[in-house]
Amino acid sequence: MPEPERKNIDNDVNLPCQETYQAEENERKNEINLVLKLVLLCTFSKIYLVYKGIIVSKTDWQIELLSYGEIVAERINFSIDENKFLMVFTHLDTINDESTLTQKAEDFGFTIPYNSFDVKFDRMENFESDNYYDSSNSKMNISQLNRLGEVIKQIMIFHYSIKNTEVYFATTERIELARYYDRLVRKYANQYNFEVIKIKKEGFDYAIKTPKFKGK
Repeated sequence: MPEPERKNIDNDVNLPCQETYQAEENERKNEINLVLKLVLLCTFSKIYLVYKGIIVSKTDWQIELLSYGEIVAERINFSIDENKFLMVFTHLDTINDESTLTQKAEDFGFTIPYNSFDVKFDRMENFESDNYYDSSNSKMNISQLNRLGEVIKQIMIFHYSIKNTEVYFATTERIELARYYDRLVRKYANQYNFEVIKIKKEGFDYAIKTPKFKGK
């Protein structure tokens, strides 16, 4: 008796390939990220900030608009125990003319992308008294300074997740603050794939390239 014909199941059934699975997985992740961004944009308070699938922190920050002269910036207030601070994010185009941006590009060695922000942080009392970066009343212990660095990092990721910023710029004239920034860079930059360039001119200037940076 002739042997029954054996059918090759691979020829009869169109099995999804690995690329199809990967495309569907990427689409699912993009949908999740879109929902997350919509939540962030709509509620800024008491939400969980997720970065690359990891819960970074539970946030209760609010982005407020800050106007000085013709410049409109964004501010986020926060506290470390009794110490009150704020961070200010200003779109680079609003505070630099074309010649300044050209000089900044030459200093750092890359073309400044449009979606770039200047970022500053200071004590609330300094900001309210126009006595910026005064450290005479700075009395924080090591634990508080470590927590301050953690919150600065969290707010940077929070802002980045909403704005898709390509580059942040920061500057300080104080060597003590530059050393503090350097410690934060060593601790967090690689963790979030941020590339940090530091140059010294009149003070210490930093360019923080995020994973969204597309330039050269």
